[in-house]
Amino acid sequence: MTKHQRNVGLFMQKAGQMIPLTQKVKKLRATLILEETKEVLEALGYKITGNCSGGVGLSVTRALDNDHLIKELCDLIVVTTGTAIAFGIDIELYQDLVDQNNLEKIGKSEVRADGKIIKPKGFKSPLERGNWPKLI
Repeated sequence: MTKHQRNVGLFMQKAGQMIPLTQKVKKLRATLILEETKEVLEALGYKITGNCSGGVGLSVTRALDNDHLIKELCDLIVVTTGTAIAFGIDIELYQDLVDQNNLEKIGKSEVRADGKIIKPKGFKSPLERGNWPKLI
């Protein structure tokens, strides 16, 4: 467990967020991630437009605010780390598998017009390869 994970766990204990995983806790985690993601987008200078059923887009609202972006990215990391802790997930173990998998795509993949790397046909994630550790 990293220092950051210990700090987030301590915060969650003090805030009374280390409780059994109920619908209420799952909804809290989802709400926190959504709120922080929105704040990251705002710091990048974008506003979410549209809706989930009709398609979501982004519109430019202002210039990039680096200081605000750093703060909001840190908050997003805190809430996603907290979600992993709430679910009893050793996120570092899984993150290493995902990072390695992403690096394996380089040079084998197509690049979409916006720069996103698309996994090549037949490429499998760690989950699909069967080397994804099961939660106990």
